[in-house]
Amino acid sequence: MPFTTNSTYGTVKYSTGTLYDNSAILANDGSSLSSATLATQSALSIPIGGYERVMGVYTIWYDTDNTNELSYRVRVQDSDAAAIASTIATQSVASVAEITSGATPSAASLECTGTYNTDGAGITVGVDNGAAVAALYLQVTFNILSTATTKGNIVFQAANITGSAAGTHLLAGSNVVWKKW
Repeated sequence: MPFTTNSTYGTVKYSTGTLYDNSAILANDGSSLSSATLATQSALSIPIGGYERVMGVYTIWYDTDNTNELSYRVRVQDSDAAAIASTIATQSVASVAEITSGATPSAASLECTGTYNTDGAGITVGVDNGAAVAALYLQVTFNILSTATTKGNIVFQAANITGSAAGTHLLAGSNVVWKKW
């Protein structure tokens, strides 16, 4: 059975041998994101201990009415929702779902960005796909290193950009896969 060791902290972890050992999935469509205030999506939270490193991928399916769109961030926080000192690096790609097999992605329907943060609060990213589509796609690859002894959670937070209506929803099947060491 493969294992990883950390001689600095004296930990040994046996793993399954696959890249991502753990996962969580949003079982049902989420309620309307009717606010511009980021809200934690608890079904997609990942526990993290002091000085742990976590790498993984959020795969988010959502819909929007093309007025509100989506904003999100990846954050490390304690039970009181205070940021835990952590280094967070993300790479995100958002794309309008292709409706026919002949459709070809264009620069207008693809957005990509990277973020880097060292206080654990994360950086808010707005995604404007320029279309009212029933199934939009966002993938966020992340690498997080907790730089504190505090235990908490890695959370995916989402909102709509304008906060003026209820036109954005996270959809069932959105998920996160991760590996910790």
